[in-house]
Amino acid sequence: MEIIISEEIQKKLITESLMGDLSKVLANLIKTSKQNLVDTQKIMMFDLKFLLTWSSTIAGFIGPLNDFVSDKNPELSQSEINFISVGVCSILLYNNEKFITEFISKVKEKGLITTLESALEKGKELRSALINFLKSIGVSASNVLSIASFTFMIPILSILNGYATSGIITPDNLEEIAERIALSGITALSAVSLRNFLKKVFSRINPDEVDK
Repeated sequence: MEIIISEEIQKKLITESLMGDLSKVLANLIKTSKQNLVDTQKIMMFDLKFLLTWSSTIAGFIGPLNDFVSDKNPELSQSEINFISVGVCSILLYNNEKFITEFISKVKEKGLITTLESALEKGKELRSALINFLKSIGVSASNVLSIASFTFMIPILSILNGYATSGIITPDNLEEIAERIALSGITALSAVSLRNFLKKVFSRINPDEVDK
């Protein structure tokens, strides 16, 4: 017996699948960023609670850095890898001279300057790629705060692109996606700002569908 699923139900199932994929990635980003901060605090041995909110907003940057440092330096512990990643993000995306000075001092103490230098170059590549992507869709990222607000796109762009190219992204989808991202705490952008941003992203991929 052939079971026929209506187009409306199919779209609902696909939307739920999209939201499920996003939720998993966003939850993992938050978990990873918090663990990086905990490990960095242990190594530097002073309170870093002032970085808690900030660390969540640059979680999309931390993941690729963790992978890079781990691949290049298999001898390092996970705590040291996390420590280096937070430091690179601080140098590139967080203007706190006191923290950066103390971080570099601790890096020298642990003999990780070479590791930091290579990770910093990777971080600059990621930052440049993000800035260029934002410029390509007409979004200005003129300072570190605005750049940090969009790092969430790094790990989820491929997911969103896959769903967008399938032609199922609609204005309703954008509303749900924006709300899901905003509620996750992964960016300082509001749901309204996120929706406008996502519309620019998807209008380049599938303009006819998004502009309906």
